[in-house]
Amino acid sequence: MLQQFMKMLSQPLWQEYKSTGCFCAEEKILQFLRVLAKKQKRRGYSDTQLRLFMRRNDIANYLGLRSETISRVLTRLDKRKLLSVHREQIVLFEPQQIEGLRGPV
Repeated sequence: MLQQFMKMLSQPLWQEYKSTGCFCAEEKILQFLRVLAKKQKRRGYSDTQLRLFMRRNDIANYLGLRSETISRVLTRLDKRKLLSVHREQIVLFEPQQIEGLRGPV
């Protein structure tokens, strides 16, 4: 299941990185959430209530980051009231704001 999920995300995520040149930690995480939300919406699921099928450590490895960085950035976004994190569930309060964010948050 994990391999299928990573394969599903890898192509669109890499295409976005190549086109925008974004490689800082915040941008990687934001882009990961954007792609996940779009994938869920296309499949008929909510694009504001995201279920992570990967552990944070797996997400960190996938994005080339440390799990501590994933936690720090998600906490920062949570404090800014852009999202809420509960274990493997992320609720996006303002998806349009997430879509427009670039760079350090």
